Amino acid sequence: MSTLSSQFWCEKAVELSLTHKVPETEAMARGRTRHKELHEETAELIPVKVVSIADSIGLGFHNMLVGLIRVKEKGQTRELPVFGWLSKLNIPLFGHIDELLVEDDRTKVIDHKTRKSDRMPSHAQIRVTEFQIMSYYGILKTIQSEAFDFRRILECYNLDSNSTFTDEFLDELGPNEKPLEKNLLKLTIMINEAAKIIPELSKNLEISYENQETKKHIGKHNFKFDAESWKRDIEFASQYWLGERPAMLVGERNRWKCNFCAFKSGSICPKWTE
Repeated sequence: MSTLSSQFWCEKAVELSLTHKVPETEAMARGRTRHKELHEETAELIPVKVVSIADSIGLGFHNMLVGLIRVKEKGQTRELPVFGWLSKLNIPLFGHIDELLVEDDRTKVIDHKTRKSDRMPSHAQIRVTEFQIMSYYGILKTIQSEAFDFRRILECYNLDSNSTFTDEFLDELGPNEKPLEKNLLKLTIMINEAAKIIPELSKNLEISYENQETKKHIGKHNFKFDAESWKRDIEFASQYWLGERPAMLVGERNRWKCNFCAFKSGSICPKWTE
């Protein structure tokens, strides 16, 4: 999901990331560490080693199920894996929702961002996250309505209704750490049921910002899910992957984004050779 949303920051950078290694920045490392800290506030994290694609996909299914159950029982979960399908490109979608929080009998989708300063981000920065959160909302609504068949995910990775976690994966887990179901398809049936019993999804979505150094809360950006806007963005993003247009460079008004780009040196990006 992050790949699609990044197109609304700089599509050329997304294209270059497919052929060039993107170095990890300090901000990326700090953001990942902070997300882990927030996750640990709501769940005990158990390190595991996957030995097959079935283990990898199954682990995501299991964690999604556990997270949805936690929303129903505790009113909150963090780092929730989600699976969907982008029909326009006929490909699976994966992502992690930073937080689901029950407020006023509605389940709200929340994203957490860290910043170097105490200033709220620009519209261009907010725009990227808005698309990402609306996509998560759309995926969850599709799962709740049972309009999405998880077997498409299994088939995409040459798995089927008989696929299970490997014995090697299960053997490394303690007696209280076993998946709720060994069969992957049965796990997805349980996901559909769990998704239907959490409080109704709120169309009010939220991005929360904090200082990455001090952890001081900077502010919130609240907005509503807009189905038409989201569908237009999906259409626009898909055009590139379908080969209907080349990757777009940032315009002169947004050239400031290049100062934060991993490809600004070495004349890799044509924007720097103009």
